[in-house]
Amino acid sequence: MCGQLNTPIFVDQVVREAVQSQMKGLLDGTLTAESAAAAVMEKIELYLKE
Repeated sequence: MCGQLNTPIFVDQVVREAVQSQMKGLLDGTLTAESAAAAVMEKIELYLKE
């Protein structure tokens, strides 16, 4: 199966960290999915404007 793969991926560390920073609160129940997603989007939008 891996032999058929031919498109490399690029992992943006800033986006990854924005998501990971919200995961703890989401998993322990202190954040809703909506509030975690909103926080991630806010961080990513700020990053993209830089």
